[in-house]
Amino acid sequence: MASEQSRVIAGRYELRTILGRGGMGAVWRAWDPQLGREVAIKEVLIPPGLSAEGLAQAHARTRREARSAAMLTNPAVVAVHDVLEAEGHPWIVMQLVQGRTVAEILRAEGPLRWERVAAMAADLLGALREAHAKGVVHRDIKPGNVMLGDDGGVKLTDFGIATIDDDVSITRTGSLVGSPQYMAPERLEYESNAPAIDVWGLGATMYAAVEGASPFQRDTVTGTISAVLTAPIPPPAHAGPLAGVLRAMLDRDPVRRIGVDDAAAMLAGLLGTGPRQAAGPFPPQSAPPFHSQGPPAPQPPQSPQSPQSPPQPPPPRSGSGAKRGLLLAAALVVMLVLASAAVYVATRPQEGQGGAAEQSGAPDDSPGPSQGASAPVEYESYAGDDGDSVDYPAGWEVVPEEKGDFRIDSPDRKDLAYISHEWYSPPSAKGDKSVKEHALDESRRVEKQLRRDLPDYKRLRMEKVEATDRPEGWEVVEWNYTYTNGDTPKTPQRYVQRLHIRIPDSSHNILEVDSPAGKRGRYAPIGEHVLDSYKPAD
Repeated sequence: MASEQSRVIAGRYELRTILGRGGMGAVWRAWDPQLGREVAIKEVLIPPGLSAEGLAQAHARTRREARSAAMLTNPAVVAVHDVLEAEGHPWIVMQLVQGRTVAEILRAEGPLRWERVAAMAADLLGALREAHAKGVVHRDIKPGNVMLGDDGGVKLTDFGIATIDDDVSITRTGSLVGSPQYMAPERLEYESNAPAIDVWGLGATMYAAVEGASPFQRDTVTGTISAVLTAPIPPPAHAGPLAGVLRAMLDRDPVRRIGVDDAAAMLAGLLGTGPRQAAGPFPPQSAPPFHSQGPPAPQPPQSPQSPQSPPQPPPPRSGSGAKRGLLLAAALVVMLVLASAAVYVATRPQEGQGGAAEQSGAPDDSPGPSQGASAPVEYESYAGDDGDSVDYPAGWEVVPEEKGDFRIDSPDRKDLAYISHEWYSPPSAKGDKSVKEHALDESRRVEKQLRRDLPDYKRLRMEKVEATDRPEGWEVVEWNYTYTNGDTPKTPQRYVQRLHIRIPDSSHNILEVDSPAGKRGRYAPIGEHVLDSYKPAD
């Protein structure tokens, strides 16, 4: 490596050797004579020809990177010491880490053992827990941004495209910044900045670490994006017991995707530092349903669903297939190529807290006079793979999912009403509860999470009902509530009619209808018909 000991930045930092160089600049090993220590300095080169606004945004992006990392004190995050302007462009002074990135190790030595990857991921999840709690989302977790120190430590680097709650979020107009093979599907589809995208990025990084490459890596950018969106994820051959964690972290549905805390608990079980957590098999070879380009409804910021978490409404979808994935991938390639385009400033919506929402101004449980009378609705019947069946309005689109689950979407893209069905197995009930209480207890447990995750949550009704028309042994809870969904701006106030059923084998079945609260006169009768029509498999 070349030495430039005579070059001094800001009258203080002596640049010595280049540690790495890329399209956005270089990272230097430097000496800080005032504190008598070595540091790493990131030199951020500004592309020539930028307008005054573009130049200002480029400098703001660097300041945001420094601020994002400086907010965090976790030992798995590279510490930032200073940010400055010199020679016409920004510089970031950071902690010097003696070690190599995971990408460098993979190129030089090949895949890592699953035990090393699990320990690495456990440390990184601790960093993400703090980051997300402080409103920071990294958005670019990949092997090149994870360093394994010579001392055995792990460091997450490069917060250059991170977002910060309650601050401006700088995104390039018509572009997505990052590495596609490690970007979450919802980020590619509708530029989501939710914490769940970091879980996906870490999962893809872990997969690459144990297998040698990302499961979505292809010869072209178009092929890579299409693989992220629609291609079957091959089960890892060298992950051992880590495969179950990868499966949960690489769930294409950001709401069902495991959260940071649950992923950490699963890893603790594997590493012997916590109770062993159950995990299902890796996804089958068939491609999962393809997401629509619309944003999800709703997407909790901190508690994505894990295999042991209660189910929540999945995002709207329409259709599936590699052809549509390739079309969207081609469009996204154009966005990625335009990564040097002008930038714009957009604010992130604040997430509300639902704890006090019982007294909020959410609509009550009866249709208002302005909602109008409901028109006659024709119904069709759908039977899932497990044999369960339900009626749904003619013209709505059925999207089958795994394990007999399904989703049925209204064609009205303004209302974004949908029906969803999902089975899950919750944590075992504590105490010696009678069987009759289990469904209601579980509904109350789920409600506690919804109060945290859904802005303006308000319970309208939660009642255990006699299941006279259901099979013997079923426990049934009818549960209605409202909440505010900022991801459906045309109809943010939502109304949910939920049927929570516990069957004798202790699995739980959720059937619900999510619709605009302001159109309850139209959708409430539909929801009642749908829930009443549900029939179990013979």
